[in-house]
Amino acid sequence: MVSVLRKMVSPPNEAFEAETVGFAVTEPFDGKKSVLKPYKFKRHQPGDHDVAFKLTHCGICHSDLHFVKNDLANSEYPMVPGHE
Repeated sequence: MVSVLRKMVSPPNEAFEAETVGFAVTEPFDGKKSVLKPYKFKRHQPGDHDVAFKLTHCGICHSDLHFVKNDLANSEYPMVPGHE
């Protein structure tokens, strides 16, 4: 279950950036090596149309695997898969 921590009511502040860590794919998966690796990236402060929440569990569905493998020939890397 996702617990909502807060909803920010101000517009995004592009000057504010928070460093975040996710598991990313940096190249198409070829079936021979592990592709999900810790990846640091920056995100903006949540604004009017964003919600901040604490994520405790995550899953990957089959459509994420299509993007990881670049099956549709339109994947952009690095990529942190997952959208549910």
